[in-house]
Amino acid sequence: MTAPSLADPVEDLGAYVELQCASHFSLLRGASSPGELFDEAARLGCRALAICDRNSLAGMVRAHIAAKATGVRLIVGCELVLRDGMTLVVLPIAGCAASSPWARPGPARASAI
Repeated sequence: MTAPSLADPVEDLGAYVELQCASHFSLLRGASSPGELFDEAARLGCRALAICDRNSLAGMVRAHIAAKATGVRLIVGCELVLRDGMTLVVLPIAGCAASSPWARPGPARASAI
């Protein structure tokens, strides 16, 4: 598969996943709502999109709703600004919720402590 030229429309971005996308919940960084971001990802044929707003998970409810409406998988993330000014992007690892003792209800959770 050859790369499309700038004049050609995007052919297929299904294998591409943006892992650090800021919504308008990242003040002074993001301009688009989660709904607009997921609509565009769906239009481009992307299968997933990671929303990583700065120091906040405030947009995740709207991102979840948009992801369900468009069929594009939501990857929940966050960009943390540390005290020394460095930034750290936090994303889940594959299968972490299923293997976490905190994801299980009741006694299994208490016995893991």
